[in-house]
Amino acid sequence: MSARMLEHLSFVIPYRLKAEDGNNKRFFGTGLVKSVLQYVLSRTGAMATGPFEVGAFICTQPSLARPDVQLYMSAFTMAHSNDNAARWTTVERQPGITICGQILNLTSEGTVRIKSADSDVPLEIKPNWLTTPEDQRGVVSMVRYMRTYMKQTALDQYVGEELSPGLACQSDADILKVFRRLSRSGLHAVGTCRMGSDKNAVVDPRLRVRGVTGLRVVDCSVMPGLISGNTNGPAMALGWHAANLIIEDQRS
Repeated sequence: MSARMLEHLSFVIPYRLKAEDGNNKRFFGTGLVKSVLQYVLSRTGAMATGPFEVGAFICTQPSLARPDVQLYMSAFTMAHSNDNAARWTTVERQPGITICGQILNLTSEGTVRIKSADSDVPLEIKPNWLTTPEDQRGVVSMVRYMRTYMKQTALDQYVGEELSPGLACQSDADILKVFRRLSRSGLHAVGTCRMGSDKNAVVDPRLRVRGVTGLRVVDCSVMPGLISGNTNGPAMALGWHAANLIIEDQRS
């Protein structure tokens, strides 16, 4: 079993747009055809951008030394439900805007367990999200910050009703309950092959698996903790570093 799996968690709040058309219409029917043609002909338009066009790193509390939340926004909404996390498969017909928050500095640790010598047997993964009081307080603060952000005066003329979880969800207990139900993995898991010099570290400082000759782990699982942001940059840096280490070993 490998412990110390740390991960980010994402939560979306969709809103209805008041007077603006938004981008929903660009992803179905004739709007989708136009978007595809625009991209094919000029590499511009809705198909030329990522899913979220605005991003920010923020501290939900002034006392924090580093950002604890990453925000994303874009003028579209997906089919949603208060019963299950958004499936991100169907664009709504009515115009909307979505804010997505990702809680960054989680302390809850999960596990990954090999259940069989047969490599086709799925791993047993237990993320154990939101098992610490710090994480529970953190996600409530994030949701409240996201709501406050979308109620800024500058957005009054554009942003309308909160579609999910809805204004009936107000207490800390209600927010935590709906967060547990509707949040999604941030796909930034780290720590299960932690690098270090102690006996519990899976790999040594040169990324070599302890007790195994000729095997290295080169991905974000070797990171000893989460970062306040996406893991693509560290993953590339690890690849470059590992390449240099391998070259050094071959020359020695």
